[in-house]
Amino acid sequence: MRVLRMITVGGAALMLMGIGSQAQLSEQGPEDTAQTPSVVVVNAEPPATKLERFALTKDALIVRGSSDAGQVQGEDQSSVSVAAAQFVNAATGEKAFGLLVTIHSGRAGERQAVAYVDEDEIDALATGIDALAKLDRSGMTMPDFEGRYCTRGNLELLNSKADGARTAVVRSAQTLPLSGQRFTAVAHLPLSRLDEIRQRIITGKQALERAKAQ
Repeated sequence: MRVLRMITVGGAALMLMGIGSQAQLSEQGPEDTAQTPSVVVVNAEPPATKLERFALTKDALIVRGSSDAGQVQGEDQSSVSVAAAQFVNAATGEKAFGLLVTIHSGRAGERQAVAYVDEDEIDALATGIDALAKLDRSGMTMPDFEGRYCTRGNLELLNSKADGARTAVVRSAQTLPLSGQRFTAVAHLPLSRLDEIRQRIITGKQALERAKAQ
């Protein structure tokens, strides 16, 4: 039996899940992510973020600018990279700002997946990562638990248990617009490195602020 508790973090929701036994951990736990994901062909869903909508715009010249905010190395050569991004419609002058979070699982031949984070999500994401890193079982009645934070563009971060220790999992899925192929990339990191990801998020936000001030 699961006990679910929702914690509001910076306008977004952080889900804390208590589970009766380790064998019953969420279907999205580290055990499943360790398996090599298959390539799936799907009908692409409408973009969930303004940034992705700009990236997929057709019949218009879209100009993209970016600024690298850094990379955090995970286990087995996996990594999480963050970049500030600006998209401009050359015809209309409309602009969109946000972050590109690229996850590489480190497996041979594995594609990386890019998650789009809109500018108005950044503060909540940074706050959510901080809460996720500090998560404990306070208030829970079950011995095992995990925490999950997910953005509109399906950048997912987990505080979970693996081999008796707390660990961080960062993952995302990306659908290629022309082929409809969907790829999932997963990075496993020590829990302490969640704060490094948060710092990269903050660095990306600062780069956006400088770009908008020019």
